[in-house]
Amino acid sequence: MVVFAYEERRAVESYRRRVEGLHAQLDRDAGFFDGMPLRVSAHEWHAPSAWKESEVFSVIGIGLSGNLDRVRTSAETHAEWLAAGHAYVEAINAAIVAAIPVRAQVLADLDKPTTRVLRRRRRAALRTWEQALETYRTAVAAAEAAYRPTREAVAEAVGATRANDERREAARRAADEERRHRARASAERPMWGLVLVGEQADPPVAAAGADSGAGADSGPAAGDVLVYRYDVAPDHPLPAVARPHARTPDEPLTAHALEAALRELRDEGVSVTWESAARAALEQECDLVLSSWWNCLFPHSDLFRPPPRGPDTTRHTGTSHHSGYGAGGHGCGGSF
Repeated sequence: MVVFAYEERRAVESYRRRVEGLHAQLDRDAGFFDGMPLRVSAHEWHAPSAWKESEVFSVIGIGLSGNLDRVRTSAETHAEWLAAGHAYVEAINAAIVAAIPVRAQVLADLDKPTTRVLRRRRRAALRTWEQALETYRTAVAAAEAAYRPTREAVAEAVGATRANDERREAARRAADEERRHRARASAERPMWGLVLVGEQADPPVAAAGADSGAGADSGPAAGDVLVYRYDVAPDHPLPAVARPHARTPDEPLTAHALEAALRELRDEGVSVTWESAARAALEQECDLVLSSWWNCLFPHSDLFRPPPRGPDTTRHTGTSHHSGYGAGGHGCGGSF
């Protein structure tokens, strides 16, 4: 019995540390950032010994680092949920703490030598313990009842968050599909033209999409290929000294024919510049930035990939002067 009493004291000490940890965890969960979803977690604990009713208790953690469902709520409601959690843990703890000394006395009486008087004391101690357990069960039931509305509110908020996330994801997929549809449609339209810029390209073509905030660019360099659209007036006149691309007829190209022509030119070390008005018109029509539109149509193309880095890097022959200008910078959501 002495060994059992020692183990009981260790269990009580471990239990008290666990309760302190629960309150500390709920305090850590108090971090809240407006607009950022929270995560739900379950923090469990139980009474410090093998009581007749040593059920596992669980308090809900709602913070930035939970491992269960996402939930969105206001800062005020979040604080109310955590306060209810603290109150629940403390109510369960108070019920257990009230029973601990009664159990300790029972164990002490059971550890004494058996005599007629002590047998009566032991029976009285066991009755006292049963009464303490009844008081404990009543207190636990009251704590559970008080905490139940919070559990239900969190579950309802989790369900609403999940439904809202599903609606947003469905809307995102629909928007992606619409962008794919527009990109496919634009790919079939013969509207692209190519010119190779001569040695004295003057006046310069405006930067075909320098990133927002960048300074003005002098346009395509001599020897570059300029991509423009037949159906869109350029922001500046096309280079005065230029010649059509020798491998294509002097007529509008579809996106697929354009890709084949640019691939050949890339193999010859020619850099690509996109006329700014043509690029802007495409991005508005498809709700995609130019690089996303291109990579959706030609996922294996390296036209918009950055040049390799290192001492052996040669002149980059990819697209120059492209930008994030356009309607939101969406991705295509897949290739086709």
